[in-house]
Amino acid sequence: MKQYNAEKLSDVGIFKLNPLLDFLTAKEFGGTSLKVPLRTSPPPGISSTFSVAQTLARAYASAYKAFEVTHKQIHQVVTMPIDAILGSSNDKKAFVELLANAQDGGMAHVAQALEVQLFRDGWGELGQVAALGATYVELTNATDVWHFNENYRVVAAENKATGNIRTESTNGSRVTAVDPNTARVYFSADPTNGTNGISTAIAPGDYLFRKGDRDEASSPTKLCTEGLLSWLPGTDPADTFYGVTRTGNVRLYGNFLDASSFTYEKMAVEADRIVATAGGTIDTFFCHPLVFAKWKIEMFASNWREPGAGADVSYASITILGQQGQKIKVIPSRGCQVNKVWGLDSSSWTYRVLHGKEKIQVDSEDGNTVLRGATAKDVEQRIHSYGNLVCDAPSHNINITAPL
Repeated sequence: MKQYNAEKLSDVGIFKLNPLLDFLTAKEFGGTSLKVPLRTSPPPGISSTFSVAQTLARAYASAYKAFEVTHKQIHQVVTMPIDAILGSSNDKKAFVELLANAQDGGMAHVAQALEVQLFRDGWGELGQVAALGATYVELTNATDVWHFNENYRVVAAENKATGNIRTESTNGSRVTAVDPNTARVYFSADPTNGTNGISTAIAPGDYLFRKGDRDEASSPTKLCTEGLLSWLPGTDPADTFYGVTRTGNVRLYGNFLDASSFTYEKMAVEADRIVATAGGTIDTFFCHPLVFAKWKIEMFASNWREPGAGADVSYASITILGQQGQKIKVIPSRGCQVNKVWGLDSSSWTYRVLHGKEKIQVDSEDGNTVLRGATAKDVEQRIHSYGNLVCDAPSHNINITAPL
């Protein structure tokens, strides 16, 4: 069975379609949790008067905090019927391709799910209900329909982060199709049906989750990856995050900018200035493809894309010259929120994995990459990611509310 490395993941299109996942360097946790030290102030012993500097140095130490980050889990199980395997057993190439295609699909699906989670805050929501129809749910954001795949079983909750999920219908309902033109996700039955729907209590305003991604408890815990929105919440969160109280300290929760009334040019310049003032260097902006398209249109219509104006644009990417002389790439991702732009300093981010250095792995601890099905005539392959996003300098990054 194939072993995946960065080149192979690229070969099957995983990184191309999931650029934030590609952007992140993978490193090991080194245990079940990881302490991420962060100096929030330098050594205080500085003064134009030596005696004062010495007194301050002995009276106070540098201020350090340490996030204690734990890993999250995501699992993909791929099954292949025995008859399909037997049918290709006399053709070695066909047999290998059958298993390889199944594995490629599973790896790509995990990558897609991770890409969405990496932009969010760990609750796992895929979209929010705007309206209900006889066989569909209409979402508040049309582009969110792409987070739903056929045969997903979906659950609903009135609130993203508090309270139980809605009582599920007896058999549940599965996704059959999506339509971004109408912002609709179609289901195998009326979403309000008590037997084959999502829940009789589902209502406009509810959040939708893939089953198993949202804790069902009344005081839920986060099950999904703590993404950019966790590390850079876009406001003073007044919370405790991985053991650190972040209230009132921008070094612990990052910069934010409401650029909803700006041009994209002004947004980029202001974000770069804010992060540079905090000691960071933005080298990448991530945004939704809709924002990327609007950004390109503005650049094509503006003199700031002309030679010498500090910007370049192509169909593949946008490159901007930052105030520290750095080239800043603008990269679209389908996993990004439609109303957000993320200005990131790549040196401050890693994706930590529980073991190895690959973000997505095939279960093979016992030497087997496929298992015989226990209750059906098939074989099973298990794919996983045990990891989490880690930032060691939140203030070197910025959460931007995008112009739309």
